[in-house]
This record gives sequence, C-alpha cells and structure tokens, in this order.
Amino acid sequence: MPLTYDSEFASAFAPIAAQLATIPKPAIHDVESRRALLNSFFGAVPSSVCSIPLPNGVSHTSHTATLPNHTPVTIHRFFPTALSTSPPAPSSLPALLHLHGGGLISISVAHLAPTLASYVLASGIQIFSVEYRLAPEHPYPAALDDAHTALLWLHAEAGQFGLDTSRLGLLGESAGGGLAAALAIRARDTGLAPGVKKQVLVYPMLDYRTREAGNGIGELAFWTGEDNVTGWSAYLGRGRYEGALMGEGGVTGEMSPAVVRSVEGLPALYIECPQLDIYCKENVAYAARFVEAGIEVEVHIVPGLPHGFEALGKGAESVERVQEWRVRAMRSL
Repeated sequence: MPLTYDSEFASAFAPIAAQLATIPKPAIHDVESRRALLNSFFGAVPSSVCSIPLPNGVSHTSHTATLPNHTPVTIHRFFPTALSTSPPAPSSLPALLHLHGGGLISISVAHLAPTLASYVLASGIQIFSVEYRLAPEHPYPAALDDAHTALLWLHAEAGQFGLDTSRLGLLGESAGGGLAAALAIRARDTGLAPGVKKQVLVYPMLDYRTREAGNGIGELAFWTGEDNVTGWSAYLGRGRYEGALMGEGGVTGEMSPAVVRSVEGLPALYIECPQLDIYCKENVAYAARFVEAGIEVEVHIVPGLPHGFEALGKGAESVERVQEWRVRAMRSL
C-alpha cells in the first residue's frame, strides 16, 4: 500500500502545496535560492526578535554570551512572564538550550520565536535559543562552537536565571536537532559537569551520507535529497564532504552525529521523525544505538507527515498530538 499524507494534514497543507508547486526547485548547491524560498515560506519575519509579538504569559530578553577565546554569541531567552515578578528559588529550575533548523544554511531565531513561545506556555520551562552562524559563510565548526559557547555561558550564568545546571536539556529541530546532538557529544567529550540531562531532537539532521528519500517517500518529502546535499556540503565544505562520500574519511561525530564512534555517556534521548522524511531511517538508526547502549530513549515515528509538518499542517490532529509528546519530553527535565 503506497505511503500518503495523513488526510487531515493533507487538507491543511493543500494551499501551501499549491503555492510551492509554482516555485522552481533550486539547483543543487544553490544556497541563496533556498534561503529565499525558506524565508518566503515563513512570510514577513521581523529582523529583531524583540519586535515579534509574543502571547500573554511569555516574555523575551536578549543576551550576549562572551567567554574568553570564544566568539560572542547572541542568545534569546523565552520565559514565563511570572518569573519577572516572582523570582524562583536559587538553582531550582530546568531549562532548554535551543538550536533552530534551516539546513545549516538559513533561518534565524526570529523565525522560530512563536513556536518557542508556545513551548514555554505549554511546558513552563525557560528556553534559550542560540543565534548561531550559518554556512557556507561560516562552515564547521562555527555553528557548533557558537552552541558550545552558549552552553558554557548558561552554566556560568545559571544563577541569574534560577537554573539548576543538572536539569539542562538540549532542543533542536532539523539542522538544529543535529547540532544539539553534536553539542551533546562535545559536552560529553570535554567533560562538562554537570552533563546535559536530556536531548529533545525533532527530525534531526544527523547523517551527511543521506542523499535521497527512502522507499515510497518520493515527492511527499518536503526536504529533499538535493536540499540535504546542499546543506551538508555547505557546512562541511564541499571538498571534505565529497571526499568523505568517496571513502576518504575526515568526518567525525562532532560534524555528523550519525558517525560518532560510541554513544556511551550521552544523555537521555527523545527523538521524533515523520515517516515521510528523508531523515527517518537515520533517526531510527541513531535511536537504535541508544537502545543498544542501555541509555533512556523515547522514539516516535509518525506516519502520514513530512519534514516540517508543524508549519505545513497547523491544526491537524496528528500534528497537535506529536507536539504534545514533544512538550511532555520537555517537562521531564
């Protein structure tokens, strides 16, 4: 039986699908056209997160992480407004460090601000989102270095936010999910203490070797093999990327978490992926390694939905159900 979209999702997605059908697909390695396409998909997004209206009960502040020998990084804090008037007990609260999606080449925190605010409302947890540098202008390790700087800064400044550093988790979707997984690896390998408690990975971009959709997905995939090649080659550098595909090596787990030698010592994992996503097989394979290693793992493979389904099918029951799972994982911190 052929794979198809969930019927309720398909109805919600239909107007967007019709619009996308009129837009020429960018050529492989065409970063600028993909940036323009993704930006148009999100609509008019203010250049400043501060000017984006947030729902009642959620507030935003902007911070700059400055650490010795680290490039300064902008971090956006989304938090329950009640914390402004009723400060928490010292070192008592959990938090999530968030890394946004965009194929490693596009999008900013501003694009995800409404989503992050909704997570704060639903979970009651503070979220700190990193404005990391994008490829190809800033290839590996720039984005991961920025994420690492943000994590170290959050540890150093935990007191001003009432955070318990043993209750810090990582959150990311798509490319941001891959960066979150890479950051968990770096935190383990550099001996961060206390370590990251949990990683909440939403259809993460983990494996540079993925170049095509799985069986039966075809045109149902929103993020294609050509898109994935473009993102990975921009991030790793085209020479390293193409050389690694030909067996020359040079790609580590910090660059592409799917190839990390061992998952031992990594934090608990929540991972979700729609079945109609080119990342489905690599996500399942990554989760299986955590099962084998005896690390706590929660896995959801969702039929009938593609990559980026939350933005494509708002209001569909299947979409809302998955978002409830996601928020529950956040609350477990």
